[in-house]
Amino acid sequence: MAYLTTVWNLKFTYAAAIVNLFKGSIQLMPMAMQFLVDSYTGHFFMLLFTSISYCIGLGLLTISTPPVTGICGEYEAKCIGEEGRELFFAALAFIAVGMSGFNVSAHKFQYFQVVAEMVKGTSYDFGFMYRSCYVVTSTIPIVLILVISFVKQWLIHFGLPVVFTLIATVLFASGSCEYEVRDLSEKGSPLTAIFRVFVASIFKRYEEYPANPNELYKGNSDSNERLRHTPLLRFLDKAAIILPTSSLVDQEREKWRLCSVTEVEETKRMICIIPICLSIIVFGVVSALGDTYFQEQATTMNAKIWRLTVPLNFFKLIYNGWQGPRGPTDQDKFPGLFGVGFVRLLVAMVIGIVCCSTAAIVEFCRLKANKYPMSILWLIPQFILLGIFERKYEQGSYNLLAQTIGPAMKEDYLGHVVSIFSGIGIIGGTVGVLVVDLISKSGGKGGWFQDSLNESRLDYYYWLLALLGVLNVGFFLFMNRACNSWLAQLEEIRNERDEDVSAIEASYDRSDLIRPFLE
Repeated sequence: MAYLTTVWNLKFTYAAAIVNLFKGSIQLMPMAMQFLVDSYTGHFFMLLFTSISYCIGLGLLTISTPPVTGICGEYEAKCIGEEGRELFFAALAFIAVGMSGFNVSAHKFQYFQVVAEMVKGTSYDFGFMYRSCYVVTSTIPIVLILVISFVKQWLIHFGLPVVFTLIATVLFASGSCEYEVRDLSEKGSPLTAIFRVFVASIFKRYEEYPANPNELYKGNSDSNERLRHTPLLRFLDKAAIILPTSSLVDQEREKWRLCSVTEVEETKRMICIIPICLSIIVFGVVSALGDTYFQEQATTMNAKIWRLTVPLNFFKLIYNGWQGPRGPTDQDKFPGLFGVGFVRLLVAMVIGIVCCSTAAIVEFCRLKANKYPMSILWLIPQFILLGIFERKYEQGSYNLLAQTIGPAMKEDYLGHVVSIFSGIGIIGGTVGVLVVDLISKSGGKGGWFQDSLNESRLDYYYWLLALLGVLNVGFFLFMNRACNSWLAQLEEIRNERDEDVSAIEASYDRSDLIRPFLE
């Protein structure tokens, strides 16, 4: 953000749009990355490929700076050539791919290595090793961020991470012969099953539903892993219809024409979580503020504290620190506490509203204090609130959706579902700013977003997001109540069906079967 506004001399809204598109693409890609891992590459090759992509991206970002490919060597907009711009955007694409792949495979691959060593009976103290690695990987970036913040040369800003990333990639690749590499392609991806359900349903769209749902194809999976049929989205049930025109063995070979009831129910559950997930879009809009407009606010405030200058990255560290580690959630500790997700999402919404309101008040005071600029420390509360907000909404979303999503998708794809809707919100926030800018300029008015932050009314935009957060609370409560009502009706239908089956079995006289033979 700072590089685009100071060196490229872009309007802060355009710079924020580029940052949000980059950040949103990182959130959107993990689902596709997980599909590739499950179907083709596995975690090791995904990590290797994305690490190389990340190195290439950082290298191109370094080369795109004016001292390397610019028209002149100064960090000014007039020195940015066309080649440098193309390299910059190509670098963002490579970095986004690298970060998405790392988020998908890093923790899972590490888990496989620990399990493999435990199976071998290795006497390592894995707890000590994990804590040591956590301290090292947490301390080094913090030190580097604070050191780089005082470096004026952007070439060093971008070049130093290239060196460390390249060394880490080489070290990772050098141990390829020792790693526990699992082939996941035989298991496949549950996304494939969802695609198959839609294809099979369309293929059998003219087929009649069986009178008894028990006549649908059950599949060959263990009975403990099967999901019960539900009378919802019945069009998808056609994927499990067994055709009378050919044998069951022949139909089972055509996996894109016949799906099991469990696969159909998995697909139904994915569709049913979409209404709740729509509220996560607003979370993405709010979470995008930390890397864009909050940072731009900081550049216009007094960063001096006595003789020290507070770097912008200091607020990034505060924001990340209040996000906290991804440890066990309350539902992991207390499995019977099913309302944790609902409460956490509500708390996250309230914190988001307070965060936007706090930012609006600080921005209003900053605009009024023209003669004596406000201290940059006034931004600390909104960064703390934003960090807590992201932690609560991520954990709350996982807890709430885990109660509805199917077991096949829950293990590896639940977090990616949340990430997709958050990414849509981040990118959608960019579109929202453009729409708000056009509306605020209607009627010959000046508009909320001008060329500089001091001429803009960013506080109005923050108040608008706070109002959007209030509306999102109402939408979330309505959709949650509707979903709970649907679940109650569904359970009632299940109970009635079970009672009917039990009544038929109880009234059925088995002696009728043997009476003809006795006569």
